[in-house]
Amino acid sequence: MMILVGDILRGNNLYDQSFQYLIKSKTLARAINDSAILAKSYNRLAALYFEDTRAPFDSCEKYAFLSLSMARSTGNEQLLYNNMNILGALESKRGNYTRALAYFRQAYPLAVKVFPQDEPLVLINMARTYNWLNMAAISEKMSIKALTLSQEMNIPQYIKLSALNLNDIYLKRGDYKSAYKYMTIYYQSKETVFSQKVEVQLHDFNNQLAIEKQHTENQRLLYAQQLAQGRLQIFMVVGAFLILLLVLLIFFLVFQHRQRQKTHRIADQLDQSNKVLKRFISILGHDLRSPFNAILGFTDLLKNDPDLTHDERELAIDKLYSSSRTTFKLLESILEWSLLESGSIKPVFKSCDLAELIRETILVQEPAATMKKIGIRYPGPGPIPIQADHDMVRAAIRNILSNAVKFTNPGGWGKIEVTSNDLDVQIEISDNGIGIPPDQLARLFRPDENYKSKGTAGEEGSGLGLTLCREYIGLHKGSLTVTSKTDSGSVFTISLPLKQVG
Repeated sequence: MMILVGDILRGNNLYDQSFQYLIKSKTLARAINDSAILAKSYNRLAALYFEDTRAPFDSCEKYAFLSLSMARSTGNEQLLYNNMNILGALESKRGNYTRALAYFRQAYPLAVKVFPQDEPLVLINMARTYNWLNMAAISEKMSIKALTLSQEMNIPQYIKLSALNLNDIYLKRGDYKSAYKYMTIYYQSKETVFSQKVEVQLHDFNNQLAIEKQHTENQRLLYAQQLAQGRLQIFMVVGAFLILLLVLLIFFLVFQHRQRQKTHRIADQLDQSNKVLKRFISILGHDLRSPFNAILGFTDLLKNDPDLTHDERELAIDKLYSSSRTTFKLLESILEWSLLESGSIKPVFKSCDLAELIRETILVQEPAATMKKIGIRYPGPGPIPIQADHDMVRAAIRNILSNAVKFTNPGGWGKIEVTSNDLDVQIEISDNGIGIPPDQLARLFRPDENYKSKGTAGEEGSGLGLTLCREYIGLHKGSLTVTSKTDSGSVFTISLPLKQVG
C-alpha cells in the first residue's frame, strides 16, 4: 500500500512526499524480512531519483542495482525489466550511450515477455539512443515500430514520444514533409494526453466534491451522535459508580475470605510446629532419658559393686557400650533433623557414581546383616552418573537399608534394584521382613508422630530416620514412597533426577 501511494505521489511530481512513503515501505520490508517488498521499494526509489532532477545520479544507480540483484536472486523478471530500463535511461542522461544500449537490449525481451504494453517505451528509448549515436536508420526503424505498436495499443503518451523522435530524425535529414507529418501526430497525441489529464482532473474534482458532501453529512451525523452520547454518558457515569461500589464490595468480601484462609493456614502451620516441638520435647524427655538412665545405672554398678564377677562386669560393659551407642545415634539424628528444620544444611551437588554409593552402603550394613544371617542382593550394574550430594544420598540409602535389616527375621533377605531413564533414576530397596501395618504407613515420615518400633532382634531406633530420608530426597527435588504388607515385607522407592537444574 505504501509503495502504491509513493508511486501516485511520484506520478504527480510530489517527490518529497513520495520519498517518505517509499522509505517507510523499505523500513517495514526489512523489519518483516520480506525480500519481495524490499526489492520493489528499491526499484521505486530508483525511479524516483531518476525523475527528480534535484537528486544525484548515484542515488538512482545505487537503488537500481540493489533491486536488480534481489530480482536476479528471486527470478522476478518484471523487476529485472524495470531496473534494466531505469539503468539504460540513467546512462543516456550521463551520455554513456553504448552502456545505455546494453541495458535497453537486456530490458527489451523481458518487456515483451512480462510487460508487453511497455514494449513501445523500450523501443523509443533504444531509438533515441541510436539517434544520439548518429545511427539514424536504426533509430528510424525502431521509432516506426514503436509508433505502430503504440497506435495499436492506443497509448497516447507513447504515440507522442515516438512521433517526436521521428520528427527529430527527419528534421536532421532535411525531410521536412515527413517531419511535419510526425509533428502533426505529436500534437494530436499531445492533445489526447491533455484531454485525458483534464478528464482525470475532472474526475478528481467530482470525487473531491462527493467527499466534501459526505464530510458535511458526516458532521451532521456526528453532532447527532454526540448529543446521544452525552445522554448516554450520564447513564454510564451512574452505572460505572454503581459497578465500582459493587466491585469494592466484592473486593472487600474476597479480601476477608483470603484473610480468613490465611489465618487458618497460619493456625495449621502453628499447630504443626507445635506438634513437632512436642515431638522434640518427647524425644529429649523420654527417648534420651531411658538410655541415659541405663548408662548411669551400669556405670554406678561398675563403680560401687566390687563383688561383680568377671562375666557380670563384661555384660555390664557391653550393655553400657550398647546404650552409649544408641544414645549417640539418637543425638546425631536429632542434630541432623534440627539443622534440616532450621535450613542450615544445604545440599552440595557434585557428579558421583550412584552404583559406588550403594556398594559402600552395603559394606557398612553387611556386619549387622551377617549377624542376623540376612542376605543383601544387589545386581551391581555399571556406573550410574548423577548430580547429587553424595553424603545425603548415602545417608538416605543407609537408613532405609538399615531398617530392612532391622525389621527382617534371621535368614531373610534385603534387595536393592536400580532402574533409570533419560531424566531420573529409581532406587528400589525391598525386604521380606515383618512389614508395616496399614494404619502406621501414613505416620512414617511425620516428625510430629511418635512412630518407632523395635527390630526383630530387639534393635532400638530414634523414629527420625525416615523423616531425615524424606528431607534429604526432597532437597534433591526427588521423592520417597513406600508400599508394605504385614508379614510380607516392604518396598521403599527413591526417585532422583539425574541432573540438578537451577
